[in-house]
Amino acid sequence: LYTVGRQLVEPIRTHLDLGGAAARERALALLGEVGIAAPAQRFDHYPHQFSGGMRQRVVIALAIAANPRLIVADEPTTALDVSTQAQIITLLRRLCREHGTAVEINSRPERRDPPTRLLNLALEIGCDFSIDTDAHAPGQLDFLGYGAQRALDAGIPAERIVNTWPVEKLLEWT
Repeated sequence: LYTVGRQLVEPIRTHLDLGGAAARERALALLGEVGIAAPAQRFDHYPHQFSGGMRQRVVIALAIAANPRLIVADEPTTALDVSTQAQIITLLRRLCREHGTAVEINSRPERRDPPTRLLNLALEIGCDFSIDTDAHAPGQLDFLGYGAQRALDAGIPAERIVNTWPVEKLLEWT
């Protein structure tokens, strides 16, 4: 069982090539950035000592720890109460804007993914996003077009969908 701090420090040291003290400082800054009060005191706590909303904030801190261009936010508000859901969405919105990060949305026709509610949420968050197929079988890559069309039908501008960008823009973004 790892403390929240150890869970954050390990990928920071691995992906950002920082030493122990610098990685700890980065982890503390991330905990503060996602709204964990008194990060230095909470650093050595275990996940079970956090509420569901606080654990979700820690996961978001972990997701942005290495400055990614894309976050896979697989149902980030599931099992949270309505007010905590709103806080998490507001947090994701702010972090996407501040970090220039896109969010991934899966596309599966048999589930009518991406659902309109999720597309509206992505539009509301205000960040760019990627349509993924969650492909595990032949032919599932064809779902990209399906997902992109659902996004366009929901009023999402094509320039907000990373997969529709020309190669030059993708390379510039990454």
